Order: sequence, then C-alpha cells, then structure tokens
Amino acid sequence: MTDRARPAAPGRGGTLLLLLAALALCLTTAVPVGAGTPSPAAGDGPDVGHLRARGWPVPGTLPRRLRLVLAEERRLDGRPVTGGEDTDGTYVHLGYSDGESVVSVFIQKGRLDATSLSDWHVRERFGHTIWVRDPGNVIWSSGDYVYTVLADAPADVVDAAVAALPHDAEPGLWERLARNVDRALTWMGRLG
Repeated sequence: MTDRARPAAPGRGGTLLLLLAALALCLTTAVPVGAGTPSPAAGDGPDVGHLRARGWPVPGTLPRRLRLVLAEERRLDGRPVTGGEDTDGTYVHLGYSDGESVVSVFIQKGRLDATSLSDWHVRERFGHTIWVRDPGNVIWSSGDYVYTVLADAPADVVDAAVAALPHDAEPGLWERLARNVDRALTWMGRLG
C-alpha cells in the first residue's frame, strides 16, 4: 500500500459540486455575442466585406460544418489595421469552428520561402505541395499569398479545410522538367 492519498469518488453532493463548478467556468469564460464571436443565428458570421474589398480571399465556410467566427486584419507587429494602409505588411486571421474543433487560417501576401522551413516536412496532398509540422500545422503558397493553418481538430477535419483553401495549379510536364534541369544545374555549379 502506498502513502499517497487516493481521490475519493464523488458522491451525490460531489457530483453536483463538480457540475456547478463546470457551469460557473463556462459562464465566466464565455465571450459575449457581438464581441467577435457570432451567435449561432448570426448567419454568415463576422462581416468580411471590408476584407474582400481589400483583396483578401476569405471563404465564409469550410467543409465539415466549419463556420467563420473570427475575421481580422492586423499588421505584422500585431497592431490592428486602422484603415487605408496598404495590405503589404499585414495579414488576415480567420477563425473557423464547428463548436468542437477550431481551425485558424492566417493569410499573408508573398511567396513561401521553403528553405526557412527546416522543422517542416514536405508532403503531397490533394495534388498539391504543402509543408506539415504536425497534423494541425500546415503551410503553403498559392498565388500571391502564403497560407498557414493552425488547428485544434482531428486530422480529417484539418485535411478537409486545407483541401478547400486555394492552392496553385500543379505545374505541367514542361514546367516540372525545366525546374528539375535548373535544380540539377544549380547543384552541379556548387560542385565546381
């Protein structure tokens, strides 16, 4: 027998106390409607018209019943965008949820520098190249944007969300051949 005390199984009063504590926690941490999180009857969620007008690609929903619950544009230093500044040096944070899972999508203008992704693993999914750190951390480029997905969700939910977001079209045979020849010549130049 050990000297450690074992927690007692909650009796009737203990169970009620646990339920009341859980309810109190939920009520004190709830975000009021209108404070960035729409109520279930809020339709499309946050107003994203201003983001779309500024050229940001903002899907209103993602597969697996993921609804947009947060949409904000911020400067790279974290400060909010005040109005007329250029979208260079800013990013958009989109938050999606189905009530259980949370998927955050960060969109920034630019192209992905794959050489800086030393802790990430390149993967081919859905016919596209993406970089994965773990099932909930995914990054890729599409057009003039870099997409980063951070999720607290099952892998199939993350996969569905990533597949639904924009991706570059896969290069054709001649583009792939030219890219590989260029890589081989670069590699040979480093040897010489």
